[in-house]
Amino acid sequence: MLANLSPLRFVFPSHFYTVEVIADMNNIYGGLKGIGMRLDYEHIVRRIQGLFPNAPIGLRAFGALDFNDEGAIRFIQRVEHLGWDTYPVPLVNKKGQKNSDQDVIGVALMVAAARSGDTRAIVLITGDGDFALYFPLLRRDKVDVVVIAPSRKALSRLLLESADRVFVLPEWAPDCLRRY
Repeated sequence: MLANLSPLRFVFPSHFYTVEVIADMNNIYGGLKGIGMRLDYEHIVRRIQGLFPNAPIGLRAFGALDFNDEGAIRFIQRVEHLGWDTYPVPLVNKKGQKNSDQDVIGVALMVAAARSGDTRAIVLITGDGDFALYFPLLRRDKVDVVVIAPSRKALSRLLLESADRVFVLPEWAPDCLRRY
């Protein structure tokens, strides 16, 4: 019976681990807007499931949004309807300055997933290189890091050099992109 199992499936049976997908909504929006595209969040999940067949996938999205913008509120509601847990922060802080604290949420989500003990891989959808500084923490917990960058232009060199696998959306999954 064991001879029929591939070594990878035997070592990492999917029912023993989960995959956490963490999306940086601001970076995705900014990176794709420059090429006139937007991300189909439902379709990208199917593509990621193809990378990790049979593994349960957790979906998390974070970012700074204008809570006075009805379009932003509808966007969050659509993403939540697709099964994503969202962690929005106000676009403008109490002092009237642009809020840059949303990356802290992304880091907290990555570290919490790695420390849970049942996460085998984290798929980070962003091009922001600051996240690569925390990859050693994730590897200490034996978690692989896959980065999906919204565009080649938005891909940080630090992410490219630090991640276990890197995909660029327009090249890897053009079917997940929609024109504005």
